[in-house]
Amino acid sequence: MSQKRKNKGITIIQLVVIVIIMIVITGVIISRLASDNGIVDNAAKALVKTEEARVREILELALNNATVKYGKDVTVKEYIEELIEEGIIIKQEVLIPGYPLDDEDVYARIQVGPKKLIFDISIDENGAIRIKYIKDPRKNRRSTFNRYII
Repeated sequence: MSQKRKNKGITIIQLVVIVIIMIVITGVIISRLASDNGIVDNAAKALVKTEEARVREILELALNNATVKYGKDVTVKEYIEELIEEGIIIKQEVLIPGYPLDDEDVYARIQVGPKKLIFDISIDENGAIRIKYIKDPRKNRRSTFNRYII
């Protein structure tokens, strides 16, 4: 009488193949998450860009208010005074040249928002105020954004 053996589970070879496949999939997932251009890094970059856009919009609205208040040719000093008056920045956030500004100053560096983003405020050759994002102070990244506004 021949006995039939029933297969009641997986073999060692099947188990090893499954473990190897799981290790490969885990490696791919970890590399996608942790690489320089991975999901986590892209999310952090998007967060900084979102915060920059939000702060830039606030700065542009304050510039519009200053333009209405002081006329078309707003000086850097008048613009910084408007930012302080509206509560967007405080005097200690004027990094360069320091507060108070002179009427002749054509440049200021300010620190804005909860993430402490740094912006340069200057007057271009046409007399318009220019707002330029400098860096994320946590990572020393430079932004390619450079927009001119009236």
